[in-house]
Amino acid sequence: MNGTATTGMAVRAIVAAALMAATIAADDKPIASLTERIAAWVESDARDRPDGWTEYRGAHYLLISDAKPKYPKRLLKHAEAVRQYLDREFTFLGQGQVPPAQVRLFAKEGDLSAYTARNGTLNVNRIVLAVKYGGKGEWERAELGKRIFDHWLFYRAPHLRAVAPYWLKEGLRRHVGWGVAAGATLKTKMDPYNRKMIREHIRLERTQPMREWLSGPDLKMMSDSSSRLAGSLVNWFLTKARSPHKDLLQRYVSALTKSLAQAEKELGLKPDAALNAESATQLQSITGRLAPKAPGVRKQAAQLVFGDWDDKAWSKLQGAWLRHAK
Repeated sequence: MNGTATTGMAVRAIVAAALMAATIAADDKPIASLTERIAAWVESDARDRPDGWTEYRGAHYLLISDAKPKYPKRLLKHAEAVRQYLDREFTFLGQGQVPPAQVRLFAKEGDLSAYTARNGTLNVNRIVLAVKYGGKGEWERAELGKRIFDHWLFYRAPHLRAVAPYWLKEGLRRHVGWGVAAGATLKTKMDPYNRKMIREHIRLERTQPMREWLSGPDLKMMSDSSSRLAGSLVNWFLTKARSPHKDLLQRYVSALTKSLAQAEKELGLKPDAALNAESATQLQSITGRLAPKAPGVRKQAAQLVFGDWDDKAWSKLQGAWLRHAK
């Protein structure tokens, strides 16, 4: 029951591990709220750490580390900035209550590898990472941002997460991963490496057509380069897109939510069924029931948003994004 969630991989195992962890309550007393159960588990699990580890507390995250204080302090500040950004800017994704999470920051990669070898990597409520590349911070910041988004979406919109296309989930987590804490907020933009990579894809004409991404069958997995392209697309939608593409991402998510509601009705599922789950088996059953409906939900959402688009409209969308990427 340890480790972190990875978007698009081992979803059922992640769901099971997260809810198994959430059933652990302080003093074995029943706690009504799922959020309270998870908060109690975070506290209990954090006490299981080697000597010499220090605890750092924020409003939403409990960080423990054996690294020099400047590293965990910097990452905790970044974690809270990411959370505030998600709560403020991504209200269109859902309204579920997001519980606290634990972050374990290892001073050495070898210790992290040994820890994950013993404990696995499938607990959405525990984020584990190590100081890398001399502690400059860029890698740790990006990984932490993406994993905080995984945790946040898991609880904020569990049903939507079960049916959303891979490009959307991966694009959003890349967008968040590129963010840099600026005071109590988050500044989001592509870093130079990603912009250079996108230029190269454009030069070699390897860019995925937007029509295939937004209205075609879902991709089960993306290469690293395609994931970066998805991040670029979502970043553009959220920061730079102008009319008629401004708010297109929000309109698509709204259509996806509408289609999801119909699927929930057909299955007899309440919109908050997953949030009210009391066991790993129950939540696994809920998400398992939604899975066969996912292709139809995505197809219907695409029809609602893009049904009247012609080749010219798709060409304008692709062209606007590519000009931004250059």
